[in-house]
Amino acid sequence: MASSAVKQEMFEAVKERIRDSVAILASDQGTNQFSGTFVEFSGDLFLATASHCLSDIRDWDTLRLATAQAGPPGIAAKGFHRALVEPRSADEIPREDVAVIRVPGDMAARLRVTPVPWAECSSADLRPGALVAILGFPWRMVSVLSDSPVILKPGPFLYVANVSSRKPHPDRDALKTPVDETVDVFIGYDPKDIASSSDGAPLPEVPPCGLSGAGVFVVPRLEESSLWTLGNMKLGAIQSSFAGGSKLLRAKRIELLGALLRALHRGTGGSSPNNPIETDAKSGRGSSG
Repeated sequence: MASSAVKQEMFEAVKERIRDSVAILASDQGTNQFSGTFVEFSGDLFLATASHCLSDIRDWDTLRLATAQAGPPGIAAKGFHRALVEPRSADEIPREDVAVIRVPGDMAARLRVTPVPWAECSSADLRPGALVAILGFPWRMVSVLSDSPVILKPGPFLYVANVSSRKPHPDRDALKTPVDETVDVFIGYDPKDIASSSDGAPLPEVPPCGLSGAGVFVVPRLEESSLWTLGNMKLGAIQSSFAGGSKLLRAKRIELLGALLRALHRGTGGSSPNNPIETDAKSGRGSSG
């Protein structure tokens, strides 16, 4: 568990390095809310998130986006014209629960965000005990000021903790898919490690609903020291789900995004380990890639 001193230092680092890389998204009059993380790949801006969040969008015309710095009312996301998502049946969370949306150039200029370069994305250091920071937007921290169109007042929170060696318990956690250690990373979810990103103050326990799609940033420690260094911070995973019985956040390693980013950058449906589909974001129609 991270100490209070480390948490405060981490909060200061997040203000400089992570805060402007994240977004809150909502669709369908605010009934579907989730987080996202901006990634730069070959000069293009993308938004990485969990694929089940995109599959849950019923009407893409209602999708809005807000960032931590921009605040309400948020931006209509109609320019999100294509997304690569993994096909799934109803109520099924896929094993590779990651997705990307290409952000059009005109919208990228309006957002004024700081994306994470793909060269700074790696899960190599996501081992048990690794220090991580997650900045996202749980439902409890987001106010829907109006539902037609959705106007968001985002309240991001910062979570600082360590990668856990524990795994979800089959009797306590109704996981939709089995654990795959080549894909999954688990992080203990302790209320004492949660702070508001606005002032760094501790928060009461916040259910992680809405945190899906948030980036898991790895903060390397100096050798043989409890001190951490900001210079080599990496985006290591994308938050996917919560094993409530075991109090574990489940995240997917960032390398899963590589095939999606390459395919979408080329302007083709491409392929991923599980045959994603290319979706017209406005119509919601999909076809094989």
